[in-house]
Amino acid sequence: MGDERLISYKIESKTAIHATSTLPPAAVIYKKLSKRITKTSNRVVFVPKSLKKQK
Repeated sequence: MGDERLISYKIESKTAIHATSTLPPAAVIYKKLSKRITKTSNRVVFVPKSLKKQK
């Protein structure tokens, strides 16, 4: 069997975020048994703390 890897990261803004922002999914392409395989992550949604407090 092959290796399994989990990649995680933490993102902090250096400026104030005033609106909800979304990053598109990330993708990885690799070969397995001479087949090309593409996997994608989920999208990431940033919600400012000021909007979280209003709910």
